Amino acid sequence: MSVDLSYFLHYLAESKAHSEIVYGVHAVSIPSLTAVLLPGSEDRYTVEKWILCGESWTFAAVFDGHGGSEAAEFVLNELPAALKTALMSELDANRQASLNDDEIAQLLSRVLVDLDNRILEEFKSLLPDDLSQVSADDAALVFQDPSSASSKFRIEVLRALSGTTATVALIDPFNAVHVASVGDSDAFVCAADNTSTGWDTRSLGPRHNCSSLAEVARIRAEHPGEEFCVTNCVPNGLVLAVLGRITLSRALGDMPFKLPMDYMRLLLPVPALEERNLTPPYLSNIPDVQHYRFPSSIKNQYLILSSDGFADLFKLVHGVTDPVELASMCASIASLAEAEGKNMSVSLLWEAFGGNNGHNIFRESVERTHSRGKVDDITVVVIPIP
Repeated sequence: MSVDLSYFLHYLAESKAHSEIVYGVHAVSIPSLTAVLLPGSEDRYTVEKWILCGESWTFAAVFDGHGGSEAAEFVLNELPAALKTALMSELDANRQASLNDDEIAQLLSRVLVDLDNRILEEFKSLLPDDLSQVSADDAALVFQDPSSASSKFRIEVLRALSGTTATVALIDPFNAVHVASVGDSDAFVCAADNTSTGWDTRSLGPRHNCSSLAEVARIRAEHPGEEFCVTNCVPNGLVLAVLGRITLSRALGDMPFKLPMDYMRLLLPVPALEERNLTPPYLSNIPDVQHYRFPSSIKNQYLILSSDGFADLFKLVHGVTDPVELASMCASIASLAEAEGKNMSVSLLWEAFGGNNGHNIFRESVERTHSRGKVDDITVVVIPIP
């Protein structure tokens, strides 16, 4: 074992990073190594195994929080039970062990949208319907956490101000994968084949951000005549962002981009937003749901979920920008790690930092001595398909 690999594994064991193998699913999550304040990771993930109608279902999800971890924490805590309950209800109603793709897509969409609406309604419930009689000072008192000696906001406010992506996977008893995604985290299915790469790979999690021409066109079509609904990002004018502020085009939480400006003037008075927030919502909470059926005759098949920090790190270190190339590389690394009895997600993270090739930036990132770019929170979940 190399010195750098030993250092990496020791860091995972002793730091705020977390790695595990649970229900046969391999996972690792590590906070940003280059953030100035190091508040702890805003990423979250969860894995559960459910026995429903006598059959086994696997549930896994990755949430990439931003602007705080409160929205991600809320979805992490609420989604599994809400989805399991909704799924049980549908199975009981249909009197069968599984559902068709359309039924599962509708169920996943409904549960995720309902959770986002809860964040919105619980925030709005703090204020009267008629906001014209509410002053900024009145609102400040309402928004303050009564149990806090400081000026900390109530949890309902923190959830509304923060946001999160959600990449949610259900694997049914027949090895059909159903992935609902909101935001720009990745979901890949990988199956060994005889092509030049050795893998048939497909993305089941389209990246919902302003780098997507389709997403930008959708937002502009929903807000005709609004020049600044998608415009150059502040302060980085080189990329597009919704209202010039957020590069995501879909997310849960992030109520400054979903509520009328009357609410935001009381909570987050930003003149540029007041001028641009004309016909909210600008961020969508509607997931994209895709499906894939793993063939039963093939060994070495994987579903890989990851927050965007993982793809960003591969781009930074290896120059990989093509999602198919990234997925193929990940499948090869995971397959080797599985054969060696290792945590596949930990192996993927190590390779993302550079592996054993002499250009690994992990130690430099921890010691803040490299200047090649930002290393974000990173979460990777690998699900081997039997």
